[in-house]
Amino acid sequence: MAGYRPAVHVVQLKPVVVPQCMQEGQKFIKWDEDSPTGVPVTLKVDPNGFYLYVMDQNKEVELLDIMTIRDTRTGRYARTPKDQRVREIVTMGSTGTLEEKTVTVCYGPDVVNVNFVNFCCNKMETAKLWTDELLKMAYNLLALHASVTTLLQKAHTRICRDVDRTGRIPVKHVVKSLANNKEDRKRVEKALEASGLPSGKSDTLEPEMFTFKHFLAFYMHLTGRQEIERIFDELCGGNKRKGHMTVQQVVDFLNKEQRDPRLNEILYPYVDPQKAREIIAQYEPNKANVPESLDFWNGRTEEPIVCHGYTLVPEIPGQETKRLRDVIEAIAEAAFKTSDWPVILSFENHCNPKQQAKIAQYCRELFGDMLLDAPLEDHPGKDKQKDDPS
Repeated sequence: MAGYRPAVHVVQLKPVVVPQCMQEGQKFIKWDEDSPTGVPVTLKVDPNGFYLYVMDQNKEVELLDIMTIRDTRTGRYARTPKDQRVREIVTMGSTGTLEEKTVTVCYGPDVVNVNFVNFCCNKMETAKLWTDELLKMAYNLLALHASVTTLLQKAHTRICRDVDRTGRIPVKHVVKSLANNKEDRKRVEKALEASGLPSGKSDTLEPEMFTFKHFLAFYMHLTGRQEIERIFDELCGGNKRKGHMTVQQVVDFLNKEQRDPRLNEILYPYVDPQKAREIIAQYEPNKANVPESLDFWNGRTEEPIVCHGYTLVPEIPGQETKRLRDVIEAIAEAAFKTSDWPVILSFENHCNPKQQAKIAQYCRELFGDMLLDAPLEDHPGKDKQKDDPS
């Protein structure tokens, strides 16, 4: 309801944005119909908009999953105490009515089984902000249809916020949040130990040392599927880089293992290396494994150009020589900004020998010492076809 408008008016298809004041927290008095009094609390929302945090004066925190919020109300639609004594307790500030300074949150697993909790503040502007923003987060389409990675981030956020009075994460809280029985508890403890994390019942975790990267490693140990790893290793064949598929292996897998042989080859063409690279670029989580692909074609001014051949993608406009240098210079400048891993450049070469020489010249000139143009001493490779000009 959010004041007077139905929730359909706040449905959004864009990333959740949490106002800074909600991240920092604001003071409220919490009350519900089962309580004869009000409790001073601080309300916060994490930067991703996953949870509403309700922290009392003893630093005890209750979490409310924002995706379970069905409605938020303020003004004449908000719930206020019927008992005059309770009204006096929860009233804050000297301006505005209690209804205008109250936020009623309706939450539950569905629209039938719902509960209500009420928060009173000292300004009607504050109440309206929280009423509107919480409802926007609850009905955000990207959050409602979140990716697996986002849901893992949400689980990590919940665990990191479940701290004791010293600000540390008790291992027993981690186990309790993920295990339903004794066998599950043993699996969780074993996964923590395998990840190099404290696993004893009385142990605790430092939130700063339990980053999302550490959580993912723990999650992989917890949900490891050895049979899937065996299948992947078989698909990788003789690849020396264990756990990695080459572009050609991806092509073979999609065409031979995944493709329905009944498909029409014209309407549904086979996957080629270019398409495989696009798939890798889109879905490979470790960008260090994504090869950079450049298509070189003969230019009209004896300078090679970068474009996609036989497609509707045009040539790079403007001064072609300058543009080509810009492409290689950009790669040279940004290649190792985010990772020290080698950058694999895949050249689809459609140039004549003269323009191929130009490409080689630019690579040597702009990449300089970064260019690996000879076998490494500790990895000489196979000695084959020494006279092969390629």
